[in-house]
Order: sequence, then C-alpha cells, then structure tokens
Amino acid sequence: RLRKLREELAARGLDALLVSNLANVFYLSGFTGSTAFLVVARDDSHILVDPRYSIQAANECEHARIVEFSGKAGIVVAAQLLNDLGLTSVGFEADTLTVALHGQLRKLTDKRVRLRSTRELVEKLRQVKDSHEISLMRIAAGIADSTFEAVVTEIEWGMSEKEVALI
Repeated sequence: RLRKLREELAARGLDALLVSNLANVFYLSGFTGSTAFLVVARDDSHILVDPRYSIQAANECEHARIVEFSGKAGIVVAAQLLNDLGLTSVGFEADTLTVALHGQLRKLTDKRVRLRSTRELVEKLRQVKDSHEISLMRIAAGIADSTFEAVVTEIEWGMSEKEVALI
C-alpha cells in the first residue's frame, strides 16, 4: 500500500502526503485509534499520535515512526516534522483537512514547503482490494451467512425489528 502511494506521490511530484482522514491512516498504517496524522514521505512514514496511543501505535504501525504530540496540537507537530524532513512539496487531503488547520499548517511550515491539495488520492488506492482484503471480505461474508442462517430459524411472525436484532 505504501509502495503504491509512493509511486503516486512521485508521479505527482510530491515529496510527501499529510494524511488526516482516519480511514486512510488505518489503510496505510494499520492504526485503529481515533486521533492521528500520518506523514508518508518517499522513504519513510511517521504516525503522529497523542501519548494515549503511543503503545497502540507501536503495536499496530510497524512501518511508521511514532511521533507524539503531547501538549501540542497534532497539526503543530506535523508542521515541525515537515520542516525537519526538509520537504518542499507536500500534499494534504483537501476533503478532510479543515480550512483552519490548513491555515495553521501554512503558517507553521517553512516558506520553502509548498502545500498542495489532493483529493481522493488514497481513496483511489483503497478501491482496488489486495489479497488480504479479499480474504477478510470472504471471512466476513461467511460470518454474515452463518448469522443469517441461525437467526432466520428463530424469526417468528409479528416480531419487531428490535427483537430480531436482539437474536
């Protein structure tokens, strides 16, 4: 997944992508927490989390360096990281990064850092399922089939949706 994203970044002339959509963070890193940014550069990636998620990130994100944003907003630490990495062309997810956060990011990054909006970059990669995802979908479908078969035998005339759901 990271390789495919990096190929797309290179094709677009981007040094990195700041990922703010949590579904995309999960897709690229495996992180399941509720607060994070991910910076995917051409050679490495960094997951930015508050300290509550440091251990979780260490367990879930084997291909990313963990950066904590204790006491500071994640966007502040993201800007510092972009500056420290010496990047000049950084994409951001225009559909999820708010105008306020973008303004803050622009204000805090060095003038040499050019922020470029992207739309559906990771989402397009997510559309094509890899073998692992297909395997998980088969397992989920099997669970759904088994559940339906078990529930359908217990449904009786006049039951409410809620009663069926409880089964």
